[in-house]
Amino acid sequence: MPTTEVLKDKIIKQLKTINLWHLVWISVIGSVIFTLIIVSLMSVIFHGYVTFDYLITGMTAAFFVSLVVISILIYLVQQLRSRDKSLEKKTIELEELNAELEDRIKDEVEKSREKELLVFEQIRQIGISELLINIAHHWRQPLNAIGVLVQDIEEGYNYGELSGESLRNNVELIMAELLELSDTITTFNEMYRSAKETVSFQPSEIIEKALAFLDVRFKNDSIKTAITLQDDFWISGNPNGLSQALVKLLTNSVEIFHERKTENREIAINLCEDRATGKAVINVSDNGGGIDDTVLNRVFDPYFTTKYKARDKGLGLYLVKVIIENEMHGTLNVKNTGKGVTFTIEV
Repeated sequence: MPTTEVLKDKIIKQLKTINLWHLVWISVIGSVIFTLIIVSLMSVIFHGYVTFDYLITGMTAAFFVSLVVISILIYLVQQLRSRDKSLEKKTIELEELNAELEDRIKDEVEKSREKELLVFEQIRQIGISELLINIAHHWRQPLNAIGVLVQDIEEGYNYGELSGESLRNNVELIMAELLELSDTITTFNEMYRSAKETVSFQPSEIIEKALAFLDVRFKNDSIKTAITLQDDFWISGNPNGLSQALVKLLTNSVEIFHERKTENREIAINLCEDRATGKAVINVSDNGGGIDDTVLNRVFDPYFTTKYKARDKGLGLYLVKVIIENEMHGTLNVKNTGKGVTFTIEV
């Protein structure tokens, strides 16, 4: 059995579709028939027959009643149709707005995608630049040594002092230097390869590799290191990603030392295991003067940098955040200390 709300909806639908002239004729005819029946019954009840006066009075009353009913019905129909037009207009406006929003969303998504591609292309170029810079630091000394040995061979030959034993010794030393150059390339290749497989590894080993990677640069820039490593636990993740992140953090400190001409340069690294979560907690600190508190919460934003003419265009720390949080599902935080800044990695 239909509910009251269902009946109400049906009546409203019928009123909205009815023709106004049909409504007038229906109201008039209905009023006349109803009046004739009622007046006839009343005339019979009071007089025993139908009188002409009763009919005239009833028809007049029926006319005025029908006018009132017609006016009310016309008003209701007009209101319903007006509401429908308003709803239809709003529906069209909403559809147009939705279409406009969809277009804007598509445009913004495309712009965001293009921006991400640009950012990662720049990050790739920065990675290549850093690789070349670090190779230059590692190769400078072996290449100098090879040059000295070759000159020694030439001078010995020119002065008639080149013996077979001297030649063999110099060749062995040159080959040792060349092997060191080859090992450097292998180390860099392992560190910068794009593999992102999840493996089990000791974070202490990765930190030691990152320090070895920058060892020559630290010596050239007179940077002291204080290293405290807990080496009795393992974690799962991407060791290459962690290594790259650490190298970028350490390189950032080196660049700050250069920019600010820091004396008594120091970098401290502390590694321990969070027993509650099983995660590695790595603190990387320097005494480079810290970061202005007003911009501290923006240092991981892309294209933001506090360094003058930064080589990485403000993408270095952003990349560290992407590696730690997106690739390794860890956290990266920064805070100022008394003399510098501390970056805390949890993975």
